[in-house]
Amino acid sequence: MIKKTRSKLFALALSLIFLSGGAFSQKVSNAKGTIGKEKGEDMIVVCVFGTKACMPLAIDESMKTDLNGEMVSLIDLPAGLYIEVELEETVEGKSRIKKIKTDIDKTVICFTEMDEKEEVRLNTLLENTNGIRNYKFYDASLQVYIEYNHELINYEHLEKAIVDAGFKVE
Repeated sequence: MIKKTRSKLFALALSLIFLSGGAFSQKVSNAKGTIGKEKGEDMIVVCVFGTKACMPLAIDESMKTDLNGEMVSLIDLPAGLYIEVELEETVEGKSRIKKIKTDIDKTVICFTEMDEKEEVRLNTLLENTNGIRNYKFYDASLQVYIEYNHELINYEHLEKAIVDAGFKVE
């Protein structure tokens, strides 16, 4: 009898935990990070800064944003571009970009793995790469935030240098 009661109480406690998680979870209204390589006709993927998450976002195909002085469709934004977005929830429950701000001189690169020795090697690589102004590695999310001069180096060259040095990026 006591074992049955304990089992029921345990099941009830687990149910309450799962139910309250949904009730207290926050709705995402802003995000920042970089555009991933995965795209569709009506969506882009954002690698969210400070997390290990990639978030698919619905886009309005007619929406354009300023990219280095040129108005560009959201689907045409390049992978690796740093963005800050304000989101709205669609009727289908998806997050869609409402407002967007781009910065061609910043990026976030996500790694699949990184140990202390590799972090030292990454620091050395970034310190010796022409055009990088500032960077910071985040252990918890395995990401490096980089500020650079796009006239001296672009995202593709930066990512290639990191991959060529033996690092595994997402």
